[in-house]
Amino acid sequence: MIVQSFPSLRPKIPPVHLGGHRHHTPLSLGNSAEPNAKDRARAVALGITPYEFVRRDKIVREKWLACQFHVGQILTPVQDASREKYGTNIKVEGICKSYHDFHEKDVWPDDDDPFILLVRPERGVKDGGRIICTADFLMKPV
Repeated sequence: MIVQSFPSLRPKIPPVHLGGHRHHTPLSLGNSAEPNAKDRARAVALGITPYEFVRRDKIVREKWLACQFHVGQILTPVQDASREKYGTNIKVEGICKSYHDFHEKDVWPDDDDPFILLVRPERGVKDGGRIICTADFLMKPV
């Protein structure tokens, strides 16, 4: 018996990735998560325990997954006073996905609500600078 196969004549279509991190399953680190070597090294650099680092990393990842904004999006502050200070068009330039993205000089807030957004406001900062904020500080323009 002779068997012969031919390549498909259908055009190859590359896979489409929509929404980036929105398609990942939620992380479930829990209290039993063991810190790896990278977590331990970063914890030593920050002066905290490795388990505290894992706890903070879990909080940042949950905030990132719950964040409804993406890089490049134009948003507006929720409060009127902030709109007067920074303007109505604020561009998102970065979102922290992990506690590894934080700078060593960043102070962890007492209320466990870290600043995960890096934004560029219209005004209110020197030389086109940036500010960091929580996702609750901004909203989509109406």
